Amino acid sequence: MIKHPVFPFVVAVIFLWICTAVFFLPVFKDQVLLQQDIIRHKGMSKDIVDFRSATGEEPLWTNRMFGGMPAFQISTLYSGNWLSYPDVLMKLFMPLPAGYLFMYMFCFLILMWCIDVKPLIAVTGALAYGFSSYFLIILEAGHNSKANAIGYLPALVGGVYLIFNSSKRYVGFILVTLFTALELNANHVQISYYGYILLACILVYFAIEALQKHSFKAYTVKLLVFLLASIMGVLPNAGNLVSTKAYSVHTTRGPSKLNGEAAVLKQTPLDEPVNPSQMKLAQQVFNANKTSGLDADYATQWSYGIGETLTLLIPNFKGGSSQALRDADKSVLKGVNPEFAEQVLASSAYFGDQPFTSGPVYAGAIICFLAILAMFYVEHPFKWALFAATLLSIVLSWGHHVMGITKWCMDVIPGYNKFRAVSMTLVIAELTLPLLAVMALKQWIQNSTQNTQKQMRALKWALICTGGLCLVMIVIPQALVSFSPAGESEQLVQQAAQSGISKPEAERYIMQLMPEIEHARKQLLTNDATRSLVLILLTALILFGYVKLKSTKNSIRWAIGLGILILIMFDLWNVNRRYITNDAFISKAQEQAMITVKSAADEDILKDQGLGTSGFKFVS
Repeated sequence: MIKHPVFPFVVAVIFLWICTAVFFLPVFKDQVLLQQDIIRHKGMSKDIVDFRSATGEEPLWTNRMFGGMPAFQISTLYSGNWLSYPDVLMKLFMPLPAGYLFMYMFCFLILMWCIDVKPLIAVTGALAYGFSSYFLIILEAGHNSKANAIGYLPALVGGVYLIFNSSKRYVGFILVTLFTALELNANHVQISYYGYILLACILVYFAIEALQKHSFKAYTVKLLVFLLASIMGVLPNAGNLVSTKAYSVHTTRGPSKLNGEAAVLKQTPLDEPVNPSQMKLAQQVFNANKTSGLDADYATQWSYGIGETLTLLIPNFKGGSSQALRDADKSVLKGVNPEFAEQVLASSAYFGDQPFTSGPVYAGAIICFLAILAMFYVEHPFKWALFAATLLSIVLSWGHHVMGITKWCMDVIPGYNKFRAVSMTLVIAELTLPLLAVMALKQWIQNSTQNTQKQMRALKWALICTGGLCLVMIVIPQALVSFSPAGESEQLVQQAAQSGISKPEAERYIMQLMPEIEHARKQLLTNDATRSLVLILLTALILFGYVKLKSTKNSIRWAIGLGILILIMFDLWNVNRRYITNDAFISKAQEQAMITVKSAADEDILKDQGLGTSGFKFVS
């Protein structure tokens, strides 16, 4: 039997590769995932690609976007940047977007090696991270650069951990250098920025630890090693970062030259006088909303609801995605008045606070349970750094629901006001929660000297915090959850009135329809709350059984670990199949047709032969 330490790692990589291939099987059959943003990207960058192919040179301008813009924001190849080669290697040459899923898990596996986690638990953590619902939902949307940046974060964290908490400091230096370079090469500055918020929490933790141990000099040396590695990782990406920063001041992310008075004048008819008090009020509102980057209301448009955070534990806590109920789950019609069945099925399943969504941020019921277990049970104080980062990412994701905190961050923290969709800060929690879960499993299964009383107490409180919450959502969900977002009834009344129905009649009809829609949505929530509760109870039962067996045999440990791995895989795999099914894949010919098809506007533009005299060439 092979016992080389590299062998389990190789087996783990092969297993993760197989899981990826099975989930994305159609891409190995010459099909592609329908990614609308990628189709748009290929369309907007076609003239750049064509020019590059014809001349071998890099064009620095394109006419295809916003009436003209720098090409380096869309598709520019930097010939001196070798990072494309390790980037392909990290995906093990898998076709995209399958390669991103593999990379999520592979980089988390590197993190597991850095913190010395056994292979079976390491694979469990890697699967939990890779199959976090948001990470696959963004692939369906076509947010590939975002996925690329998310994938490298765990390995970067692993490198930082080695620098500050291991004799393998030089290995950590290499990892931080490499994965800083790859992280920034992914070219999604927002995700990288949030990743460094997590690193800041970790650095603060090690600083506090150094102060407690009176070893701040050693900490300073390690910090310098980290900074040097980071600088070396930045250098290959300097050209892109500098040009992006220079361009940003000319976009909505730069300082605005408008003011509140201009906004009022723009909205006031020319023949109407402007009220001075109205002007003053508008200026005050404008000043409160303005930052040196994006306006606060625009940046926080996609804010995660405070209650919506529970989608980390219960996927359909807010209905899932903004699809029709018929596409979400037809079984929700149970108990619905048959007279309204068709209208209920046509209604949106989502009832959260965001304008719309492609799906929830679901970390996994078992992962949340194990993460809470870690807080009650794990002895290593590093858990507090992860807890702080988790809490911070959740609060920041609330955006305009905690506008005082959000506006302070936008005004004070450098660069924070350059990004919109603050709900994306939850990518931090989606990394820290699996990491906390792994720490709990590692200590529960690998530690041979267990305090049974402490284990049972931690198990009880983790059950109360997660399973108890699921039970409340099953029994009395209406006491804590509103099943219709603000303004939905009024919007439905307007829609009904536009179809020719009188407004009073429309209002009466909607008053009868809304309780039926809310009942269906409640079914979505309670079904998933029941599902999460069952998964938590099964996991708790496995951990309880291990405590009662009091066995240190490797075979028992493997059985426990394998049982939890299977439950986690079952949980996350099935939730993700709600959003990426085999119907989401199309042939390459179909994708190409979608890229090159001309709209009616295109046809009208091409009729104007005068455009050719000015030196512009429209490429279809």
